[in-house]
Amino acid sequence: MKHSIRFLLTVPFILVTFFYLHISLDDDGCSGLMDLFFGALFITLFAVSIWLAFRAIYPKRELNKRIPEPISLTITLLTLAILIVGKIFGQDFKGSTWIYAEANTGKLETQALTLRENGTFKVELGHVDFSCYFSGHYQTHGDTVVLDKDVIAQTNSLLTVTYLLRDTLIIPIKGSDKDSSKFSEFVIQSKE
Repeated sequence: MKHSIRFLLTVPFILVTFFYLHISLDDDGCSGLMDLFFGALFITLFAVSIWLAFRAIYPKRELNKRIPEPISLTITLLTLAILIVGKIFGQDFKGSTWIYAEANTGKLETQALTLRENGTFKVELGHVDFSCYFSGHYQTHGDTVVLDKDVIAQTNSLLTVTYLLRDTLIIPIKGSDKDSSKFSEFVIQSKE
């Protein structure tokens, strides 16, 4: 088998790995029941791409010799290493977590807020059948945290822009045009 064909057989593995890391490490978007279908589709594509990469590493005629083709083997192992490192350390590339807090909404819905040391945050809103994630920048002014208002606008008024930071709580501050009774307090789960 020619080297170019062997290389082309490893391309699906590279593409599936890239798209998996891109989707799984993204801080913006929603996921729901349809992700079960896409998860099964991804697993199928991943299995096919691994099989193609194996075919590139061990060509059919040389299967009994068990001598791997070095270029395809290198590409496959490098891609596999990127996949493993990306899953293990992917969140660390976005910044170290300063505060992680969860809201006790008393409903089937969940809310979580992650403040990172580099001035970015991530909001996770979980509902019964889907979850949404939003990320942006925040600023601190003493014991007050101000979140990016454009990002908070995407949360359907479930969060407010300004919060008061206490030892174990992140408390919403009533804005002039907001009803603060509908905003939940966040209980700090971990703080660095």
